[in-house]
Amino acid sequence: MFAKIEKFKTFSEVKFYTVRLERKDGEWENETETDKFFKEFLDQPEKPSHGAELVYNSIVEIGKRGAKERYFRFENRANAPPPSANTLAELGQSKETRGDILRLYCIRLSENVVILTNGDRKSMDAAQDCPNVAPHFRLANNLAKKIGEAIVNKEIVVNGKSLQFDDDFGIEL
Repeated sequence: MFAKIEKFKTFSEVKFYTVRLERKDGEWENETETDKFFKEFLDQPEKPSHGAELVYNSIVEIGKRGAKERYFRFENRANAPPPSANTLAELGQSKETRGDILRLYCIRLSENVVILTNGDRKSMDAAQDCPNVAPHFRLANNLAKKIGEAIVNKEIVVNGKSLQFDDDFGIEL
C-alpha cells in the first residue's frame, strides 16, 4: 500500500499537507485522511464534537502563528494538536475548552510545514493501547519515519512553506 502527499490548507505562516491512501485495488481513496477526520467529527451536526472545533481552531491559529513545537503534543515520531492545556491560552482558547480527548495526528516538518493525517477520540492513556486512535497513531508514526527517510534521501525537500517532490512520488507503507 502507498500514500501520497497532497496540499490541504495554506495560511500566512504554515502550509498544511495531508495524505491520501491507496486502496487494496490499487486506486486512490476518494477522501484524504484529514478530510475523513473532519467529516467524522466536524461536519456532522447530529453528533457535534467540541474537540473537533478545538482541533480545527488550533490548526487555524497555528497556521497564522507558525508551527512551533509547543503547539503540538509529541506522539513518538508524530505530533498532534491541540496542544497541552497550558499552551491553549496562547492560541486564544481557554484551558477549560479542552472538551473531549480528540487526537488528529500529524507530522511537523518545520515551523512552516505540517502534514496532517487522521485521528479519533482517545479513550485510554496510551495511544498505542487505544482501539480508537491506535491505527491512526501507527500510521502517523510510520509516515513520519518514511518521510524523514525521504528527506534524508532528498526525495522530499522542505523549501520554506513548500514540499518539493516528484509528481509520481509515493510513500510505501
